[in-house]
Amino acid sequence: MTIPGRALVVGLGNPMRADDGLGPAVIEALGRRSASDGVDLVVSDQDGPALLELWAGRPLAVVVDAVRSAGNPPGTLHRFTGNQLAGRSMGTGPTTTHRVGLGATLDLAEALGRLPERLVVHGVEVVDLGRGRGLSPPVAAAVEPLVDRIVLELGRDAP
Repeated sequence: MTIPGRALVVGLGNPMRADDGLGPAVIEALGRRSASDGVDLVVSDQDGPALLELWAGRPLAVVVDAVRSAGNPPGTLHRFTGNQLAGRSMGTGPTTTHRVGLGATLDLAEALGRLPERLVVHGVEVVDLGRGRGLSPPVAAAVEPLVDRIVLELGRDAP
């Protein structure tokens, strides 16, 4: 269950597709930390438009996803704000593993008035999106540092 008015962290991905399980793995790790108290933690394997109802009206929405971009080794951490991704519906910048990317989702959310007050996207460069459970070693090694970053992010908006 999610509660409007609280910060939200959404881990996107499918744990049955190797590194695409990054988002769920991060949500699981965050759930073990007391810093996530008072924050809604959600796992979703849905494409971008499903996020609109989850994050609309939130003070902060943090999205965690697997990404691919040119020239970055697997395990590289990325951080983007909603402003940095807005207008990128035509596929510029890093891509996610979903049919509808976050840039297009942000464009739609803005048009429909369904944006959170502040949106931050944390991603990790992935290498393996094949079938099967388990993250590749460089992506698995990035989970705890990414959780640390998200905890800091949540602290910036703590009541």
